[in-house]
Amino acid sequence: MKTKFVFLGGTGHLFFEKLLPALYSLDENKRLSNFDIVAIGRRFNNNSDYKKHLREKMQEHLGISFSEKSVNPFLNKFSYLKSDYSNYESFENFCEFSPAENYIFYLSTLPKYYPTVINLINDFFVKKCRIKKKKIVIEKPFGLDEKTSDQLEKLLSDKFDENEIFHVDHYLGKEAMQNIIVLRSDNYLFEKLLSKEHVQEVRISISERAGVKERANFYDKTGAIKDVIQNHLLQVLAMIGIDLPNRKKFDDVFFKQVSKRKNLLLKNLKLPSPNEIFLGQYSSYESDVGHNSSTETFVSFSTFLDTDRWRGVPFRITTGKKLEEKRFFMEIIFKPFNNKLNKLIFEFQPNEELKLQVNTKKLRGDYSSFPVELKFNYLRDFGITSPEAYENILYDIVYDKKRSFANPEFIKNSWKYIDALLDLIQKHDVPLRRYDDYSICPCRRWIFAGDDKKWTQ
Repeated sequence: MKTKFVFLGGTGHLFFEKLLPALYSLDENKRLSNFDIVAIGRRFNNNSDYKKHLREKMQEHLGISFSEKSVNPFLNKFSYLKSDYSNYESFENFCEFSPAENYIFYLSTLPKYYPTVINLINDFFVKKCRIKKKKIVIEKPFGLDEKTSDQLEKLLSDKFDENEIFHVDHYLGKEAMQNIIVLRSDNYLFEKLLSKEHVQEVRISISERAGVKERANFYDKTGAIKDVIQNHLLQVLAMIGIDLPNRKKFDDVFFKQVSKRKNLLLKNLKLPSPNEIFLGQYSSYESDVGHNSSTETFVSFSTFLDTDRWRGVPFRITTGKKLEEKRFFMEIIFKPFNNKLNKLIFEFQPNEELKLQVNTKKLRGDYSSFPVELKFNYLRDFGITSPEAYENILYDIVYDKKRSFANPEFIKNSWKYIDALLDLIQKHDVPLRRYDDYSICPCRRWIFAGDDKKWTQ
């Protein structure tokens, strides 16, 4: 079955930096073959100008590995259409592109265009071109609160069937993220140890060196809590927090049960105590956005799951921009034994690794111990790097696999939690403090020190 990808926003940052390399890798490695691509945007005047830019991006991406022999057949799959979403007449030529049996409409646009584009796809493309098999793909954020998220879901469900809608949280496409399920399901050791009887604390953190850059307008209306915690961090928490269903194999029945349990888990997630919430803003933020702002770029708090497995275990959630290092990880700290700690660490970014910290005897020494890491790494152990998240996402969309996508009920429940958290912050007037650009990574616990508007470890 031939697939036609239609990228609305096919001239933007997301497409060129993430989706384009993923498509090339899928084609080069023969994971997908029978497909072509229509890119829709306003940046380029014609197909020739667009193809020229594609070639430049591929040279930039591949570096010395670039070759005309491999890249040209890939670029021949592309067609470009300059159009305006609000002007249906500018899409008159869309149906003239070679037809396909399977259409995938991918919204790589700004979220503010979602309603316009959703209506365009259903009311114009589908009807005018008599498209039968279709899918629509949208990227987070799925709304800006529970109300706007509900409005988006209603619009989608009015125009498309449930099995045609794919919600992308690209972190769910990461191999290391998906490995949480396998590690727990197929290893008695870890599944039995991941509970309140054995775990002292769980830390989940995303730190970034970059500031808001070209996302300044969007980010200033959103902030760290809505931008990262509502999706990425709550997804990780849910994957480690649920009781896994019994299974015979990793099939759709199993993953539907996983999804249901993740949805329910958020209803058992407690709000943090107001004095346990730390908010910060990097020192050059107002210069980046061009005005005074109370938007948080750093947040850290402890929360708890009211479940038999985890009751009483703190989950420390932390995220921030313009910090010392770029890193996304989950660290499970086990209760001390003979005053020594063991840790299980999932590294999601920059490297996808799994590490177990144990204590072992020093070489040629007495019986004192020191910590070492037992490490799994895709490149070292498999001889290849793990696929980019977007490779897995695009592949799963083509083959109707919904195992790596956000669930509408999870999205709704996560917004309920975030809306309540923001209300709590406002009600208790939680202070927003400045921190220096490129401060120490928040993978360590931070404590606010007095009223000097500085953070200390």
